[in-house]
Amino acid sequence: MRIVEFHDFDIFNIKFDLLEEKELLELLEAKQVDVDDDDEYHLVKDVKVGFSEDLEGAQIIGQIDLIDLQFRRHIEATISGYFTIDMEGQIDMEAASQKMYEDGWYVLKQQLRPIVNFLTTMDSRKAVHLPLDF
Repeated sequence: MRIVEFHDFDIFNIKFDLLEEKELLELLEAKQVDVDDDDEYHLVKDVKVGFSEDLEGAQIIGQIDLIDLQFRRHIEATISGYFTIDMEGQIDMEAASQKMYEDGWYVLKQQLRPIVNFLTTMDSRKAVHLPLDF
């Protein structure tokens, strides 16, 4: 399976908050996050992959929840991308799903980075450099 073309990118349900220290602690408690002294962020991502019936198209939807512990920022967003794909005669849907997750998610992350950087520089602090495992 390979990506032929990236059709569309949507970002919606964006929520961005600058938190007071008390709010940050409440958020971490509510989400049951254990924080290590070395942690700069807490990231949760939920990514789903779907294929069209004719197996010529695919969609990825990702739900992001990023808590920047250093600057007390909380970003939640849903992102979506549509792709034209070539299955190259592949029948193994599990392998195709994994490949779509890796390749398609990489494309979506590249689209999302400038938006997150813009949001996080509005408070005149350093931009969040999205974690490598994002």
